[in-house]
Amino acid sequence: MEMKEFTIHRGLCEIEFIDKDMKNIDIDIFEYVWFKIRENYNNPIDNFTIKFTELSQNIDKYKNQNKSLIKSIERMEKIKIRINIKSMKKQKKFTFRYKIFSIGERVKGFIVKFDKKIYKLFDKPKSYNGYYQNYIYYLNTKHSKLLYKFIIGYKFLLQKSFYIKSDTLLTIMNIKSDKSLSYIKSYFIDKSINEINKKTDINISIEKCGYEYRDDMEIIKYKIIINKYTKRRKESDYKGKIDDWLDKIKEEISLSENDNDIPILIFRQKEMSDSLIFINNNYELETIHNGIITHHPKETVEVLNEWIYNESYEEIIYSIKNYNESFRKVCLLSQSELKRRGFT
Repeated sequence: MEMKEFTIHRGLCEIEFIDKDMKNIDIDIFEYVWFKIRENYNNPIDNFTIKFTELSQNIDKYKNQNKSLIKSIERMEKIKIRINIKSMKKQKKFTFRYKIFSIGERVKGFIVKFDKKIYKLFDKPKSYNGYYQNYIYYLNTKHSKLLYKFIIGYKFLLQKSFYIKSDTLLTIMNIKSDKSLSYIKSYFIDKSINEINKKTDINISIEKCGYEYRDDMEIIKYKIIINKYTKRRKESDYKGKIDDWLDKIKEEISLSENDNDIPILIFRQKEMSDSLIFINNNYELETIHNGIITHHPKETVEVLNEWIYNESYEEIIYSIKNYNESFRKVCLLSQSELKRRGFT
């Protein structure tokens, strides 16, 4: 999955989803809607159509997940957001209306409508900052996605730290819970910070700086510290690591000259004997039964490193009758030998 750089206005990092208990998939769809709005900046429109096929091409994990996508669109049918919730400026509210569209009896995607005034949030290029959209998709929870988008706004300002009160932070992260603040911090906030530090280009920490009571409710003042912004590694760097790893394994393998089938390199996790995995042509980990495990070379490298560290995998030569392009990275035959057999 290609990493797309996405520019965003400071104001869009301060979003509150009003009276809406969103799901992880909802945030991913909303992120893609933001991308489409930004894409149409030079030709503002107040609606556009997004096909599920287009969405799944950009977010691989939603391939063949139309039922989940439809349920998400139904939840988001009249979603409202509030912008600049930290700012002293007047808050701005926007409503997004979603509608499923079908061709015949088959649902194909959705239409989203919104106020054209939202483009005014993009009218000062000097206040843009950039992030890579796929970092949002790497994160597993809506809370970490929303916290990342909020914090990334400070990348432009190059601030090392800032203060935020617990009620504002919970609103931004769309956390609705009757539990204590200590539980919420441990279960939601700290887990989100750990995931952001592991999977994105920023590293952050949080400190409690004080508290107050408002309407018999404890409000904690937090200091969020931005420890570093990591320079993003090129996708080619990760691909190169995978190629080197595969080449090293292939050098140690001896093939039988009498085997008429096509040998490919398969990896099996030792504790799961039925888990046969290969590295496909897109540098993704995929099971033999076409289930994608990782969605970017970076993720693949992370999983491979974990396997190596834990010594939790073994290599297997697996014979197949018919070759397809997905097996190119792990095929143990040369291109000339494949061509001789009529496969290229």
